Amino acid sequence: MVLTLLVFSATLAHASTKKQLQFNTIADSAFTQLITLPDPNGHTQIIKLINSATSSIFLEIYHLSNLDVQSALIDAFNNNISVQVIVDRNFSESADGIALMQRFHGNMRNNVAAPVPIIASSAQFSISHTKSMVIDAERVVIGTENLSNSYAGTREQSLVIDDPSVASDLSALFKQDWINAQANTALTPTLAHDQLVVSPTNSDSKIVDLIQSAKTSIDLEVENLGAPEVIQALSDAHTQKNVAVRVLVPYCDKNANPYYNVPAIQQLKGIGVVTRLMPPPESADTPYIHAKVILVDLNTKSPKGFVGSENFSTNSLTKARELGILFSYLPFLQDMESDFATDFAKAIDIQNPNPICPPVTD
Repeated sequence: MVLTLLVFSATLAHASTKKQLQFNTIADSAFTQLITLPDPNGHTQIIKLINSATSSIFLEIYHLSNLDVQSALIDAFNNNISVQVIVDRNFSESADGIALMQRFHGNMRNNVAAPVPIIASSAQFSISHTKSMVIDAERVVIGTENLSNSYAGTREQSLVIDDPSVASDLSALFKQDWINAQANTALTPTLAHDQLVVSPTNSDSKIVDLIQSAKTSIDLEVENLGAPEVIQALSDAHTQKNVAVRVLVPYCDKNANPYYNVPAIQQLKGIGVVTRLMPPPESADTPYIHAKVILVDLNTKSPKGFVGSENFSTNSLTKARELGILFSYLPFLQDMESDFATDFAKAIDIQNPNPICPPVTD
């Protein structure tokens, strides 16, 4: 009996000291734009943001193969905007990455060599998967959108936030990652905003905590779903709290294992979670699910969500450089929910666990 009381007391103490997730340290008025793909016209909103810069641009991006975005960055640099770019090291060694590095390094300004500052990420991260930008030390972009050529048939969601304090945090992270790239380290600075979700330091716990906080509903879409703790949190929400859980993933994953998501979907479906897979081929009508979004309790007085670069895999949450954000701005949560519902209605139940998958393109 004494031992039982001690264990119970310790459990209560842990629960009482557990830090609560933060959703409102950033004013609603700072959330100024939601960028959504597919878009047949390309990365038009990102290019507009680049063109709006008056002093500086920090871009940390997994893939930067789109020539229009490259040109916008070069033009900004040639117009005396301070531009710095970090790309994933593995991408930098691909054909598209080599072409990018050569183009930026070979830039000419007023007939004088003027290389655009660009660096490959630290090898101490498994990948540098972040999709973030800081403009003029006051505006940031955080989301899921690679700057590649897959814009016409890929689901993406990115937030534009006008807040100098958030920009300060992301600038600090960018500057540290520039140093990480030079020194082959994997350090993460202390950030002021608890709403920021950063791998490999806190993504794992914050994603699980968000799922565990649900009282009525969870809508989750992601490219890769495999982290055992995330799957367990979804299972517990459904079976122990009667939370309505819906999960949406691509049927054919664009990674080494195209059937990566099948085991998680089979496990969740087996306990009654409503699961769907978006079938190939990708199109504007049935987009490839590349967004990484969690929407929680939207029909309550406390709606909240997550969007970011993090896949819900062990690698992404604990070994890669990733960036996301927790937020509660209802208009954007509702817009994301509308996109989720549209995609969910067009996705299908799991049938063949090994479907014929098309070849992967950019």
